[in-house]
Amino acid sequence: MTLSDSMVWLMLFLFLYGIVTLYWARLASGFNRHGSSFFHADGALAPWMTALTMAGASVSGWIVLGFPEMIAVHGFGFAVPGVAGIVLPLTGVLFFKRQWTLARRYGFVSQGEIFRGYYGGHGLAVISVIIAVIFAVGFTGMQLRALSLVLSQLSGGETPASTFVWLIAFFLFAYCVIGGMRVVGYLGSLQAVLLGLAIFGLGIAVVVSTSGFVALNQQLATLAQDDQMLARRLFEVSGVIQFTSGIGADVPVASQWTSVMILSTALALLGFQATPMATQLILSTRNANGFAAGQTWVMAGFFGALVVFAIVLIGAAGIDNASQDNTIQSLLSDLSAKSPWFVAAIAVGLVASVQIIAGLSLVTAAGGLVRDIYIPFFHKGLEASEAVLYARVVIGLLLLTSVLLAILLPVGLSAIGAIALPVAFQLWPALIGVCWFKIISRQAATTGAAIGIFAVLITDSLGANILGFLGLELPWGRWPWTIHSAAWGMFFNLLAVITISAITQGRGHSGQASQMQRFLSSQSNRKGKSRALKPAAWSAVLAWFFLALGPGVVLGNLAFGPAGGGFDAWIVGMPSLWAWTLLFWVLGVFLIWFLSYKLEFATAPVAPIIPIEQAPRLLPQDTKMQGKELVTLVWSIAGLAGVIALTVWIFG
Repeated sequence: MTLSDSMVWLMLFLFLYGIVTLYWARLASGFNRHGSSFFHADGALAPWMTALTMAGASVSGWIVLGFPEMIAVHGFGFAVPGVAGIVLPLTGVLFFKRQWTLARRYGFVSQGEIFRGYYGGHGLAVISVIIAVIFAVGFTGMQLRALSLVLSQLSGGETPASTFVWLIAFFLFAYCVIGGMRVVGYLGSLQAVLLGLAIFGLGIAVVVSTSGFVALNQQLATLAQDDQMLARRLFEVSGVIQFTSGIGADVPVASQWTSVMILSTALALLGFQATPMATQLILSTRNANGFAAGQTWVMAGFFGALVVFAIVLIGAAGIDNASQDNTIQSLLSDLSAKSPWFVAAIAVGLVASVQIIAGLSLVTAAGGLVRDIYIPFFHKGLEASEAVLYARVVIGLLLLTSVLLAILLPVGLSAIGAIALPVAFQLWPALIGVCWFKIISRQAATTGAAIGIFAVLITDSLGANILGFLGLELPWGRWPWTIHSAAWGMFFNLLAVITISAITQGRGHSGQASQMQRFLSSQSNRKGKSRALKPAAWSAVLAWFFLALGPGVVLGNLAFGPAGGGFDAWIVGMPSLWAWTLLFWVLGVFLIWFLSYKLEFATAPVAPIIPIEQAPRLLPQDTKMQGKELVTLVWSIAGLAGVIALTVWIFG
């Protein structure tokens, strides 16, 4: 069988990329001098590496592969979350510097250790690890599945999607187990560059294929005047809220993308940089000098521009093709006949976009399971070298689970991956308690996070599927009242946090919590002028959210001309809602700059941080589960999984 030109170029580029990943993995492993190096790179990653890796992981494949298709199907209502370049770094601006400062002072090397050191309990550390596992299995597998379908189509169907899943997973496994967190940082910076170039290249390809930006908008203007398009409200936000029962139980009028839906979806985006993966990357950084620049210029500025311009552009070009299965697939298929080497280069960027988040998630989840779960609860005397070995085994098991789900159970995998961001957002109150307000107690933060995660599950498809399997039917569908599950979760989360914190004041912190808060205050750069600006800054944040993503976004429907008024009626030569989004992206970059630099939330601490002798932490449970006990545990879990699988098979 003769391979097509596109297949030859694709395999050549993927082979070269795989060799580069293994080379850097081997190079990184040479710097790992002891066990902890594998988990946090000795805290020696360069700030510019962290900035690039964080930005690339924040965008990754879920935006590149998912956003264009959603825009093509749902219109410019979904394009409004294209200001993700502003929403994503806002979490980092608030929390990264303070977590890094505490870690350098007290020797914490993971988010779980920060929670244990501050709150004095295991609950939040366990929740943190569970979230990392959801990302490592569900979020990673969902992107592997989507990417493999694209690559399979680019090969002309010569190679099945499952082959690409195994191929990508093999190189991912190889470099993660060899280099650990250090290679995640090394390769992450390269992968972020490849991702940026791929998005830019796709955007240029769309402009060329549509005969220019003006011609594309003229085509959009013609579509916007079509009665069917007007009825579907593809060029408008569909009101403020719709009191529907949710997707699957009720049909929204015109479009589900109301301003409340957009705002609650943006809250889910706030969850990514609150994850244990983001914290792990930050704690692996040499110093805090790059946090402000990384969040402002790399994430909000450069990658924010790519999302709000190129990603939205790709989706907009696909609006008139309602029959296509995937916007990116359709675009790359058209390009492959003209320039197979260009498409192969774009494919490498897409592979990098998935691996950057997958590698970070796998290393963090494995480290959490071993260091925050297994060692404290089952084997407190485990040697560092053995911990690394166990972590490598866990990486393999997590990745194998993700691959098998991607191949055998893609629908279930999508349901798991869909809850990753809203579940991660439930860590916000706990992080606020650590970094800003001591009034949040351990009991409140832990209970609130658990209740919030439960609320996310029952307002999303995964919880409904689980309850349906048990014979329980919910009276609502996914995202009732056009409110994303992230917002439902946070509503009940905050309700529990406020109530329980009021009851448990004076309790629910470790013995060193007050000392940690005083240390953070002493490291604050805020002077009198900065303090005076603080109320104005938070007022600006609320105003930005209200107008860019909240109820005020309906003003964007007409701000730059009516949607169906034709090209001449569009004041800036593009759909009004897109122009509105671009405007608030620009204002958002200024907002992130103001918080990062003027209020100094993300600038380096004013004084050198002197590590102290770590105060006694909560002692691990001395169950001494080793040998036969561990084997019994593994077989028990395997047996339970087998019973569940058999039950599912019997009852369909």
